[in-house]
Amino acid sequence: MKYAVVDGKLTHVNKVPKGTIAREFGYSNYPVIACKGKYRSYWKYVSVNKANYA
Repeated sequence: MKYAVVDGKLTHVNKVPKGTIAREFGYSNYPVIACKGKYRSYWKYVSVNKANYA
């Protein structure tokens, strides 16, 4: 997944800092977190409890 909803806007993972909490774009609206490595960036699903503390 390359895109997620951040502050109400559809955003590519390369445009946000590592660790940003967002909502999945699509059917489920699950919370996701931005992960960035040396070669790739991606959104990873995170539990609802962790998303509420961020």
